[in-house]
Amino acid sequence: MDAWGNSTAPTYVLASRGSRFGAALVNGIFAAVPIIVGFMVDPNSFHAAASGSVGEYTGASTSASFGGVTLLGWIVVLIVNGILLARRSQSVGKVALGIEIVRTDGSRASFWRLAGLRWGLGFVINVFLRIYTLVDVLFIVRKDRRCLHDLIAGTVVVVRDERREDEVAPLPMRPLLEVVRPVRRCPACAHDMPGDSVYCSNCGGRLDAEPVRTGADAPSSAPATEEETFQW
Repeated sequence: MDAWGNSTAPTYVLASRGSRFGAALVNGIFAAVPIIVGFMVDPNSFHAAASGSVGEYTGASTSASFGGVTLLGWIVVLIVNGILLARRSQSVGKVALGIEIVRTDGSRASFWRLAGLRWGLGFVINVFLRIYTLVDVLFIVRKDRRCLHDLIAGTVVVVRDERREDEVAPLPMRPLLEVVRPVRRCPACAHDMPGDSVYCSNCGGRLDAEPVRTGADAPSSAPATEEETFQW
């Protein structure tokens, strides 16, 4: 409650356990696509894996093609999920199920909180403590439906409300050239032009002209000089 007695509790709706499971399933399928494509490129590797003779499989060229395709596919998966996390706080599965990750107060979670604390730290813990994954999943039965990685990162998974897009989405990233190159704004139409421009390509006005101000912002006019009068 604030000083006026109004509720300040977050207004988000928790994502259901079923939708979170569905999102994890979609993510798993998405991550398995590179392996499927690798088997399609190199059918011999599939037959070797199916017969249990992977250790006897010595086709160097085909094995390299399978590994290369799979590795490239996983890099694409990481890039796509990374962009979605940075721009929308979602993975591919969460986009498909209409849910997103926010902080417990309802504010937007930063990319490094999601990638570092929520995913990266859990991956490191799982390397040394295999039971972490099982415990992490079982935490979903809690009333707040927060897994262990949610508790570590201070996040919660909620139903995405597109009306809150302006509140939770980051500002558009400016192109690198615009960041490095100086920009001059036209005083007439507010159009951005390269710093070495003289005229605006939008309205044709000079960029070094002083804008015309009206109303209260208008400069006071200088007093008119009195004309000399002559008496004849």
